[in-house]
Amino acid sequence: MNTRLIYRFVLIFFMSGIATFVEAGNNLLKPVADKTSFKTEVFAFTSNGKKMQGKIYLPPSYRVNKSLPAIYLIDFTEQHFKLATDEFERVIDGVKQIYGFDALVVSLQNIPDIDAEPETFQDQYEIFKNMALYVDSIYTKNPSRTFIGKGSEAGLVLMALFVESPETEVFDNFIVTDPSPKYASAIIDLIEKDNIPDNKPNKKLHYSFSTSNDRAKCIKLINTIKDANYQWLQVESIEYTKSNYENTYPISYAEGIKYVFKENKIKYSKLTMNNLYQPIEFESQNATLRGRLYIPKVSDSLPPVIIMAHGFTTTISGMTADKYAEEFQKAGFAVLLYDHRNLGISDGEPRQEINFWVQSRGYIDAIDFVSSQPEINANKIAVWGASMSSREAFLAGTMDERVKAVVMMIPALGEEIPKEDYNNSQYAFAKATLLSNDIKSLAHTKTERMPIVSTDQMGTPSVLTELTAYRWFIEYGGRFGTNWQNVVSFATVDAPEDFNIGQLAPHLKAPILMVVATNDEMNGANTKVTAHVYKTITQPKEWVNIDGGHFGLLYYPSPLFDKSSKTQIEFLNKYLK
Repeated sequence: MNTRLIYRFVLIFFMSGIATFVEAGNNLLKPVADKTSFKTEVFAFTSNGKKMQGKIYLPPSYRVNKSLPAIYLIDFTEQHFKLATDEFERVIDGVKQIYGFDALVVSLQNIPDIDAEPETFQDQYEIFKNMALYVDSIYTKNPSRTFIGKGSEAGLVLMALFVESPETEVFDNFIVTDPSPKYASAIIDLIEKDNIPDNKPNKKLHYSFSTSNDRAKCIKLINTIKDANYQWLQVESIEYTKSNYENTYPISYAEGIKYVFKENKIKYSKLTMNNLYQPIEFESQNATLRGRLYIPKVSDSLPPVIIMAHGFTTTISGMTADKYAEEFQKAGFAVLLYDHRNLGISDGEPRQEINFWVQSRGYIDAIDFVSSQPEINANKIAVWGASMSSREAFLAGTMDERVKAVVMMIPALGEEIPKEDYNNSQYAFAKATLLSNDIKSLAHTKTERMPIVSTDQMGTPSVLTELTAYRWFIEYGGRFGTNWQNVVSFATVDAPEDFNIGQLAPHLKAPILMVVATNDEMNGANTKVTAHVYKTITQPKEWVNIDGGHFGLLYYPSPLFDKSSKTQIEFLNKYLK
């Protein structure tokens, strides 16, 4: 079906105040304990010559990320139902329940006494349009705006979706709970008369209703929208069969926010070559890892594949690894790019915990997954890593005969020159650990959670103290949709005395490229250690120096990125094609 309309009908039952969801497999909706502190500000703006006041919720992450999406709650005095005084807080709760997500929440400071009618829609809507323009100018650079409301206000949200022209509209997501039947009738009439503006930008609508509403009218409206088959609109609808108008909105607001902001969580399916990539997921150590499978658009034969995972705590969404993947795809390679366990869009607990061996095992399981895909040449597999993940790719390359090339970008092989592994005992330990069925059950030590970067090393010390690290992580991790969080903990498997990953270099199974940053400032990426390990490699090997420090190759677009990606493609063409 060539349409963007997604139609789902979900029944949710409320019993003794507990909600039971029939939709399974969605792990995005979780309480998040560390998102409790927040700040609410009052601001003044002008609408149609009148001075008005709004209020805005600023989450803790707003200190470092001034590009958060905004959710606008339309709230007027109820005319026929008990006034809900906590809607603003319930929207905030909905934001907090999506792991790794933050948003601004905006509403009017004082609730106006207005009986909203379809005929006066434009007057009330104008207030929120002007408020959104003000918020954009002061609080956020993110163009994403969501309009949310219940009752008559939900009717105004629907009117904004269907009546506003593309030239004047300001909202792109719409969440409505128990819209007034008079608005449902008005929208049905507009659709049936074909009075909806054409060529709208893509929109999302979450529509829900309770036992208090006119069920027949609500279902008719949803079916009318479905039958109209608007290619610019995605819709989710929910009927709450055991709750009423006064107790539905806390959960329906959370469900709506989850729907309009969640990642697409679909399993691997047949690739369509007009897509840049397909979402995929595979299992690793009893957790689901998620990522992207890129396939080159033009290929005379099955393409070789590069397996990529991001570096220390970063994610695949907007933190530069995806840009390298796109360059490899343009050069004719397939790419499997995924988020490590406990990070980004992948599953795993505790969130933000790093276990080197668990992450390394992800590469092995990714090789298993990609080898089964019919669009891939399973005899030509490379592994790629940057910074911390470079040593994980290196480890995979020493263990798995299926690896035919290894790319280490800004290698992080530690601070100490490795001692020689005379009896291969260190290699035996590494192999047994990596291939264990349950690495997390092995003896290990854990650390407390702490910031990854910080501006105040005395008051709030962080794992990384270099200024270059702070600048890069805040700039790239703070971007909308990355799912990056400025916190980390470590689980370290007990290892033999003097164990060093560099000791495994003689066991490397494939040619290797090391793209090394000149004068790398990070302690864990000591170039003397890297050079020592490089000398002990017996496979074909290449070393390329690129200026810019540890993070220089991670800025996109940039001449350093261009040089780095070109160098890697030349190596991969030589050994993988």
